[in-house]
Amino acid sequence: MEVRNEKYSACLRRGKITVVRLQQGKDRKLHWTFPSGGGASDASCVEIALDFLIYGTKNGDIVHYLLEEDAPLLSTTFHHSQGIKRLWVNVIGTRVILEDEMEHLFVYNPVSQETSLISETDNPDNVLWDSDDSNVVVISKGHEDMVFIYSSASVSPKLMFVGLSTTRPVGFVPLALQNGVLTSQGSAPVEEVILETHKWIKGRVESQAERRMRFDQNIALFHFKEAWNDAIVLNEKEVWDALAKQALEQMDLDLALKACQQAKDVKMQMLLRPLEHIEDKYLFAGHVMTIFGEHDTAQDYFLKSIHPQSAVDLRMSLQQWDRALPLAVQLDSPSIHDIKWHYAKWLERKGEYRQSVMHYQDTLKVCLPDTPRYSQAKAGLARALIHVGDIWKGKQLAIECNDTRLFGECAKILEGLNLLQDAAELYEMGKQPQKATRLYIAARNYSKACLLLRELDSLMFYNEYGRAMEGERKYSDASAAYEAGEDFENVVRLELGPLNNPSRAYSVVYETKSISGAFLAAKFCKGNGDYDRAIEFFIMAKSRRDEARELAQLHGKMDVYTGLVVDIASTEERLTLAKYYESTGNYTQAGLLFERCNETKKALNLYLQWGSPEGIDQAIAMVGRLKSEELISQLFDFLTDATRAEKTQKHLQRLHTVLGHYEQATKAARLIADQEREAGNYRSGHQLLLDYCRTLQDHGKQVPSELLRQLMLLHSYILVKTLIRLENHRLSARMLIRIVKNISMFPAHVVQILTSAVIECQRSGLKKSAFDYASMLMNPEYRQMIAPAYKRKIEKIVRKPEKVEDEEPLSPCPVCSLPIPETQLDCPACGSNIPFCIVSGRHMVLEDWTTCPSCKFPALMSEFLKMLEVEKTCPMCSQPVAEEDLVLVNPDLKK
Repeated sequence: MEVRNEKYSACLRRGKITVVRLQQGKDRKLHWTFPSGGGASDASCVEIALDFLIYGTKNGDIVHYLLEEDAPLLSTTFHHSQGIKRLWVNVIGTRVILEDEMEHLFVYNPVSQETSLISETDNPDNVLWDSDDSNVVVISKGHEDMVFIYSSASVSPKLMFVGLSTTRPVGFVPLALQNGVLTSQGSAPVEEVILETHKWIKGRVESQAERRMRFDQNIALFHFKEAWNDAIVLNEKEVWDALAKQALEQMDLDLALKACQQAKDVKMQMLLRPLEHIEDKYLFAGHVMTIFGEHDTAQDYFLKSIHPQSAVDLRMSLQQWDRALPLAVQLDSPSIHDIKWHYAKWLERKGEYRQSVMHYQDTLKVCLPDTPRYSQAKAGLARALIHVGDIWKGKQLAIECNDTRLFGECAKILEGLNLLQDAAELYEMGKQPQKATRLYIAARNYSKACLLLRELDSLMFYNEYGRAMEGERKYSDASAAYEAGEDFENVVRLELGPLNNPSRAYSVVYETKSISGAFLAAKFCKGNGDYDRAIEFFIMAKSRRDEARELAQLHGKMDVYTGLVVDIASTEERLTLAKYYESTGNYTQAGLLFERCNETKKALNLYLQWGSPEGIDQAIAMVGRLKSEELISQLFDFLTDATRAEKTQKHLQRLHTVLGHYEQATKAARLIADQEREAGNYRSGHQLLLDYCRTLQDHGKQVPSELLRQLMLLHSYILVKTLIRLENHRLSARMLIRIVKNISMFPAHVVQILTSAVIECQRSGLKKSAFDYASMLMNPEYRQMIAPAYKRKIEKIVRKPEKVEDEEPLSPCPVCSLPIPETQLDCPACGSNIPFCIVSGRHMVLEDWTTCPSCKFPALMSEFLKMLEVEKTCPMCSQPVAEEDLVLVNPDLKK
């Protein structure tokens, strides 16, 4: 690697640099080699400037070598944390960009010995410093040329990204940069292009817009003289503000002041004038950042300055006491006690009363008694103590202060805490008898209230007091007095009017059923467009029902009106409403109203004319209540019609149920459940059977065993996932074995069920069962449908069978006590069909018998308690269950 300037040539080879003097002179060496060491101190890269040779070493040193003296400048030697890979220097050697062994780029200032990471790019193809503008550099990577400006005058020198220039022709390599003109060479002759960041600086401007763009480029490149000239011509406040801001960032206060003068920004000039005599750069920068509103940055600069107290002063001026206090403690600031005082007040306003107590106490320790601050801190402590619950101490401090305003403040806090007696006492001390009286009444301290109200002995007196309070515009007190005097009309009037608390007015009307109050509320709601409430209140106002109906018709609120009057309306009015709804096509409401008028045949026709599931449900409910043969026949004909029979099976089953035709209802329920099961809708079938079983139980009917068996199989299927979640693989395997024995009942998921059975049996040690079901899966009709994730595992089980497994644990039959396998549901001795546990699927045992509080299905107490540790709902009916709801029971097995 060789570099040269007009006087010297330097060659790097094998870690050594050989310098050759190009101009001979008397008594001067013509060439020499350095450095003299070896290894990590060997040079790894070299660059040359006008008077310096700069080289980097493998151990991270950057050395400025003064060529005329043939010696390194020790004062500029810099050590980087990584070895130096490449260097690029400006013409005079005062700016260096280095690339370390981690391929990170840094800009290095040998004068200030500061480095800054260049985060915008890494591993560049080339770096060129502008030969005329020593602060401008272009970093090239691929076809992109990134333009940067070195900010040397700012408080923290760094390389700032200016813009991206893509004007270099494809295939051309950048060679030199002079005054924003990039010289490149490719297969064609040398090409010179102007960087995008210099386009308007180098070009001619013909409009104000172009001049503004040139101004922006000049201030971006710190060409403040040229920017000033453009700003004079533009003469816009925005332009002067931009120039002033950039000048301040480069710590050029004189230019910033001149720009502010041109902008006629008197406020900014007043802020900047005091900075003229500041010499510490960090202190200056802190004040500048404060002006810009960047307070966190300003604080950092102040702390680095010769006057770190400015950081505390900054936070105090911003009233950021929570941030000022740690700084004051850190700096042992004389302002610490003043900050604690303000911080205590700030915490109290913010609602952080416990901390405010601590700082109020600290303030009292350093303040002299009989001073205003001492009294104020004591008052603040009294308020804060009441807020945190130390009522007695806070109240005593307030009494010691003997301040009327403080009594009122503490009383208000106590009132908010619903400590009405204490609040009333302080209101009285604070010379607020009206509030004291109101709270004494609310606290039922009538003896004290009578003393203040001077013989409060009748409801009328309360009303007079209320009128007096209203005259004083103390409407809350007036309303409370009116309410105590049972003058509810005036209560509603005040709450709707000056107190602007409609919800309170509505509550009074609902609670008292005041006719006059309801009329006021109705008019208020009507005026505010709240027609639902207006209709309700007009109805409550008794003689105003006609107004309610007219309002409902006018605004389409007949449903609201009907809902409110249906129970109190006459038969004639109900018929009128029914015909109205029939005419509007609302057959649901019409049917309900005709039913209320005993026009049941008409109601049924409307329900069925509606034809929706909801309408059919209404029809079934009505027929079930009335048990009319004519209506039953009509509904049966509708439901069994061939055109809609498939859609109405569930409704037909429900009709049989409400009519008490349990045999037909049971057949229908089983048929529907079979259809759901065959379609793979196991949860739907399970829910249908469960609902029907509960209906039979509610009517004292015995649930058919076949129905229970269907429910048991579906529940066993659903229970598998729950048992797997509970990591009870033994019982999940047993449930799957039970299902596989009835696999014909699950035609939609034969392969999936067999696969799950193999996996769970294998996991729980039931090797023989796993082999049997794996062999079934190997049948041609199933083999191709096995999930790929399990296929090889199942094939392995078949190839290498293990046909030994433990016997299933036994537990006693609850009828005859014969030990039988725990998941077997029929006893070979007594022939009983044993109830199954809805949690584990095992058969029930007498000593561990409980039932779900909601669905009443049996479960083993021990298993239910285990499950509730993980899941809080019944696995049968999905209703929430608490441990305390479960109790051991002694079942009636005969029943």
